[in-house]
Amino acid sequence: MESSVLVPIVYRRTISVNGLLTIVSVLLGAQLLGILGALVAIPVAGAIQIIAKHFWRAREERVGEVATERSTVP
Repeated sequence: MESSVLVPIVYRRTISVNGLLTIVSVLLGAQLLGILGALVAIPVAGAIQIIAKHFWRAREERVGEVATERSTVP
């Protein structure tokens, strides 16, 4: 009970990883690499989430720049 309820809440607050993503990453990591995979899964999921957010924001900035350039062209 503790690991399936409390751990996602703690990780969400400390690493800012979504609770569902925490559970899925732990299950996937445990399935692939056993206990070691379950332990490594959350930091890896956090890193992937940070990288994805970075690329998403960069894409939004590029789309915004293109829209601004198109609106200023006569």
